[in-house]
Amino acid sequence: MRWLTRDDDELSLRADKIINQAKAGTFLLDRLILEELSYVLKGAYHFPRTAVSYNLQSLVQDDRFVVVDRTMVEDTLKLFGSEKPLSFEDCWLLMLKQTGRVTTIATFDKALLKRIDPKA
Repeated sequence: MRWLTRDDDELSLRADKIINQAKAGTFLLDRLILEELSYVLKGAYHFPRTAVSYNLQSLVQDDRFVVVDRTMVEDTLKLFGSEKPLSFEDCWLLMLKQTGRVTTIATFDKALLKRIDPKA
């Protein structure tokens, strides 16, 4: 987080050192971590959605980070960057449905429901 936000000089420098010295495949970048980053960057730091998407895509493309299900994550981030007001989690669910990994999504979220079933 500090590497992206640059909001604390000391912690940002420490993050720089850790990340810049890392070799390929050093860090795990799980979907849950990306989800938390998107939530905090949007909510606490007020990053615009496009900036959140761009920053997270940059992390995913960085070879120092091992990304579980990279293609799915990349597709989710692209969708997230363009699908206001959907959250990262909602975009993940949509990608699961679009790829056929799930066949049904039950939700009371009107924005998500509209994307799942435009007739709703």
